[in-house]
Formats: sequence, structure tokens, C-alpha cells
Amino acid sequence: MKVSLQFPVSDVADRIDDGYVELIIQRDDGGGGGLVEISHATTRPPLRDVVERYVYQDTVGDEAWDYQAIPVKADGAEYPTPTAADVVESMAYTTLQAIRDEGVLAADVSDERVEETIELASQYIEDYTQSWFQPRFQKFELSGEDRPRFFFDIPVIALQKLTVNDEDDNIGNIEVNNRYLRNGLTSPDDRKNPMMTYADGYLIEPGERLYTLGGGYFPHDRQETRVWGIFGYTELPRGAVCGETSTKSQVPLNYGTVPKLIEWCARMIVINHVYPLLSDDSLELILKNRMTRLKTRDQEVEFSDQDSSEVTTTTGFTNSTAIDEVLSRFKRPMKMLAV
Repeated sequence: MKVSLQFPVSDVADRIDDGYVELIIQRDDGGGGGLVEISHATTRPPLRDVVERYVYQDTVGDEAWDYQAIPVKADGAEYPTPTAADVVESMAYTTLQAIRDEGVLAADVSDERVEETIELASQYIEDYTQSWFQPRFQKFELSGEDRPRFFFDIPVIALQKLTVNDEDDNIGNIEVNNRYLRNGLTSPDDRKNPMMTYADGYLIEPGERLYTLGGGYFPHDRQETRVWGIFGYTELPRGAVCGETSTKSQVPLNYGTVPKLIEWCARMIVINHVYPLLSDDSLELILKNRMTRLKTRDQEVEFSDQDSSEVTTTTGFTNSTAIDEVLSRFKRPMKMLAV
């Protein structure tokens, strides 16, 4: 089970002033060992005063386990009051209960088999689209093109830290294309065009070009640009408040949620893959109302009267052209560079 921890850190600015620089993530799996650190030097989220909610991935965790995040100083001194994680979100795109609600009964398919198929379906969705659909903390080591702009493969939600040639850069000089989360649907949807740019004196308006009036450049072909932040192709729920946490912070008030169409695709993939595992009697009950004959005034077609053991599909992994069509809309755009 892969889980994503999401938790707020209150009074961040005060803690940074006191010398706290990063978060230690701990986990208690209930085995009697107590809270044990699961982060390490390369995965500890940096403490940034422009981020109100942090995300950490635990690739082997379970939703029932206890987690907490502790701000620490460079010398290892811990903040005296640990901050407990208040949300544990599965990295899967559907749940066991959602599959049960669709009519897949425990008497026919075990919980273990459904959960295994959920993980498989979620992995397929990410492989097919070359994206993910939850807010996730990530560090990238990137190569630029000696230009003031850098285009990402994954939509940018919030940047926490940027270094170029191992030197901290002033992230206040960076403009981020995440207008979908900051300004809502009245502005262009930047999920298909995620970008950061040096913009010391920038002007970005819907329908206008981006004019860079100064700033630096991202070095070419050395992976010397390192970016920490929260990334993912999410959507805003109805009624969500758009905007930023503070003026020009570029940190959205809402990180967004998994798109409903992605959740639907995950459910349908799981259902299509567990149904062949049902008994003949169970499958016959599911298919008993299927259409077997169509007739018009001049034409008639009769479908094969297959029994459940002969039911086959030939539309690939998803078993559905409808699912394939929906997923194709979420594919990562092709990257092109003009010279």
C-alpha cells in the first residue's frame, strides 16, 4: 500500500526564525517499536515559510498506521511539540469500499484481490498518462537550455526551494505557471503547460505573451537545477476558493483533488479485471440482462449466446474503449523545442 501524508505546519515562519530547517517523518506500524523515522537526509521535506501544507510519500505504509512530522534544526535538535499528520490519503485512485459499492461482493472477490487490482490499475493510469493526479512532494534534478524558462512534465502546484549550481536562488524571482489553482477557470489552464521562469519584472495576462525583463538562466545539460515542491495534475472541487496564501507567494490556497474522471477510470478498470475471477454463477447473474439481439425493420443482428466461461474481451488492458478515451485526455503533452 502506498500512502501520501498531508499535514499542515503551523507557525512555520517563527520556527524558521528559530533555526528549524526540515521535517523528520516518523511512522508507528503498531508492531511495538514505537515511532521510527522513515525519511532520511534526501527525502526530508525542507521547512519553507511559503508552504502551508506538506506532502510526503510512504511507499510501504498503511492507512491505519500512525504518523507524525517533527521540525528539526541543522544540528538535529527537534522541535519540542511534534506535529501529527492529520490526513493520510491512499495513493491509489479508488478504494476497496468504492469497488464494493459498485456491486463487487466480498463473497465473490476477496479484499486482497481487489486491493491488488486497485494498485495495478492506479499504476497503469500513471504509466499510460505519464502523470500523477494527487499533490505529491517531489525533488527534481533538471537540465535547462541556458534560457530563463523551464518547462516541467508534471503540473506545478507549489515550489518550496530552488537551487542553481548548488546555490540557493531567490524563489521570489520565479514565476510559476499554476494559474488553474491560483485563479481558477477564468484564467488559462496551466496543467498542460507547467513552467517556471525567471521573471524579474514580469507580466502575465490571459492571452498575452510572457515578457521576461531580466533575471537568470537555467544551465544547460548538467542537472544543476534542483527543485523541491509539490506537483500533480489535480482539479479544484466545486466551490473551492482560488487564490494564493499571500501576495505573490504563488502558493495556492487549495492543492486540488484527484479528478473525478480518473477515479471513475480506476473503478472501471478494477471491475473489468475482477469480474473474470468470479464464479460462473456470479458472472451469469451479472450478465443476465445483457443485450443479445437487435432488430430494425430491414436488419437484424443476434449476438453470440456465450456462457460465462467463454466471455472474452479484446480491447487491451482496460477492457474498455471508453476508459481509453478518457485517459487519453489526461496524457502528458508532447514536448517540442524550436531552434
